[in-house]
Amino acid sequence: MYSTTLYNISSAGYIFSLAILGIHLLKTKNIVLKIALLLVSVSFLTQTLGMLFRWIEAGYLEVGATQKAIGQELSGWSWWVVFSQHPPWSNLYEIMVYMSWGIILVTLICEIKWKIALIRQAGLILALLALGIASLTDSSIKPLVPALKSWWIMIHVISASIAYAFGFMAAFMCFFALLKDNARVERHKIASYFLVSMAILIFALGGGINLFTKQDYFVKLLGHTGNSLSLVFDLSANNSKAFLVPMPYVGYFLITIIIMHILSSIMVYFFKKINIFNVLILNFLFLFICLCFMLFHDINKTGVIIPENIMHHLSLPGPYIISFLSHQWSFGLFVLVFILELFLCVFFIKPKFILNLLPSVESLEYSSYKAISFSFFLMTIVLITGALWAHYAWGRYWAWDPKETGALAIWLVYAIFLHTRRTSGLSGPVSSLIGVLGFFIIIIGFLGVNLGLFSEGLHSYGNS
Repeated sequence: MYSTTLYNISSAGYIFSLAILGIHLLKTKNIVLKIALLLVSVSFLTQTLGMLFRWIEAGYLEVGATQKAIGQELSGWSWWVVFSQHPPWSNLYEIMVYMSWGIILVTLICEIKWKIALIRQAGLILALLALGIASLTDSSIKPLVPALKSWWIMIHVISASIAYAFGFMAAFMCFFALLKDNARVERHKIASYFLVSMAILIFALGGGINLFTKQDYFVKLLGHTGNSLSLVFDLSANNSKAFLVPMPYVGYFLITIIIMHILSSIMVYFFKKINIFNVLILNFLFLFICLCFMLFHDINKTGVIIPENIMHHLSLPGPYIISFLSHQWSFGLFVLVFILELFLCVFFIKPKFILNLLPSVESLEYSSYKAISFSFFLMTIVLITGALWAHYAWGRYWAWDPKETGALAIWLVYAIFLHTRRTSGLSGPVSSLIGVLGFFIIIIGFLGVNLGLFSEGLHSYGNS
């Protein structure tokens, strides 16, 4: 497919752009920055063209499926309606590609408006992570399910993706503002809150309470279907969920890492004289070793032995293995945690270097305020159009579906942020902390629910 080729070209462009921006951090020559931004822009246009081709490819598939179903040829306006009803953001693969597109778009807008050095790198890293998750997901085009055959998909999904992208960028601006604001924010408190936040995220990604009760990190089982790998489903379950198996040795590592993060957070908070960098680097190294274990199992395609009395419940006969497809979404977020912890380690080694790259605290707070204001406006559209679409598709406006609740939570967090920005004594570090919280709410509300990591509902694509 032409779209996949163009996506690969754009991904390569983003990687080279990130490398050039890394050079620009060391040699702050304007020409280096211009080359990087030009390459980002060209790659963005290439990805946009790829999405257009994807839309065309999906359109021909929809026309073919509809003509086969009704037994006659389509023409004129009816042909165009069917051809255009399948935009390139209707399944997990397309959503992640489109999310990366939205992040790059917002990154370029931030560059034009505010020119914040590290926001460029943050945007590219997030976009590449989204594309990496997409690359490990089924990229085939299938006809739309009836609920998605609606023009609401245009307004609703476009608004949601851009809103989330602005929220991501705003969270980084708020985080940088907290790092920069040495007069009002103590460094040891930042490190302490950061470690707690990472512990909570690792806990969620590791499987939540099941990680501690069963001491295992569970991933989806894979089986061979010809020359390809497919998820193995448990046919004994009423809803045929993917069959989960423990990844060897990883569960205990994750439990140790979570406990270390929490204990380190307490130590850093109450013992100001402790060397924060030593604490951070120790937690970082344990996370790095854990990721190496995961990579070993994924690359090695570790075999899994299933008991005989269970095999007859499974959708595939075996042999069974673990690979990247077993947990690509949680692994992608683990990589994000790894990058964030690495950044904080670098900050405590070279604080002056990092801080010199950033604009003033006032500038960062103003930029995050503008970004979240726009995200809040778009999330309002998302909630309204989502309710109308739900009524059209399922016959009700609101049913506390996990994704609906997640979107409402994001909207409420941003409403609180905007309130604190206007309230004396709360604007500044407090509002910035709420802006950072929005980052985790988006992960739970968007990735966690869409991918079925934390809860499942009508918006869950994790097992599809």
